[in-house]
Amino acid sequence: PYGSSIKKTDRLTKQIEQLIKKDLKSKENPKGVLKKYISVVGSDEINNATIYIDMLKVDKRDIHIDDYIAGLRYTIKKQFCGARIRINKPNLGIDSGDPINVVISGQNTKILKKLSKKIQTLIKEIPGAIDVRDSYGLGKPEVQISINRLKASRYGISAQEIQNFIFTLNNGVKISQFQYGQKEYDIRLKLNRRYKKSINDLQKLYIYSEKLQKTIPITEMVDIEIRNGLSKIVRENHKRVVTVIGEVDRSGYTTSEVIANVKDKLSDFAMPQGYFINYKGETDFTKDVAEE
Repeated sequence: PYGSSIKKTDRLTKQIEQLIKKDLKSKENPKGVLKKYISVVGSDEINNATIYIDMLKVDKRDIHIDDYIAGLRYTIKKQFCGARIRINKPNLGIDSGDPINVVISGQNTKILKKLSKKIQTLIKEIPGAIDVRDSYGLGKPEVQISINRLKASRYGISAQEIQNFIFTLNNGVKISQFQYGQKEYDIRLKLNRRYKKSINDLQKLYIYSEKLQKTIPITEMVDIEIRNGLSKIVRENHKRVVTVIGEVDRSGYTTSEVIANVKDKLSDFAMPQGYFINYKGETDFTKDVAEE
């Protein structure tokens, strides 16, 4: 999850490597089905890691790639609860996207998120649908401060004053300059780092009220909490979009039958006015090829 250190991610990755290592072909393990594997930890985010697996050629192993993926997925998810793990095989030729690709469009991101959760729950009930998730794009945890303007006005403090106060403590404000040799350097006033290590430190801040001639706890006027912000916002034709995506367990199901079941499951799903469902990904690709 977001907030995990690269050491924690690497530790988990090494544990998964030990499972994969058992399937490498060697003199000691002549029945192995893998040629090699490569791990990359923290390539884009420190809480992400990717393991690339190179299987032996089909005539050199006695297991189909889909059956191997299904077995590996079962073993990993059984042993590593809490970690978000996806296991995919590479696309050959044109990348048609995730097999399950349900696009929900509308204007309000909160409503889109609620619809996405409900649709994910329904799709997860379909046999053969696996690794179901959405593209809502939760970002890193961030401190969110909501100002209660009514309470602040009672103390004679404006929302702008509170914003400036918090900004100054966190980012600092230029109060002067000093010259050293030929160069000039800014002097900035801001809160010492040791007093802003946690949300509890913020909740201990006081702001001065000219009206009452005394300091007021900032928690009297604001709500401070930690939430995941959005890492991305996607629009299509001027409407916000959240996509529910998923894989198909090809060891026992075909893509076409799972997608047909998804469409059937969602056929009577009630959508609010102004919100719509469309299907993309492998479904569109198959349709385009058939039409051509």
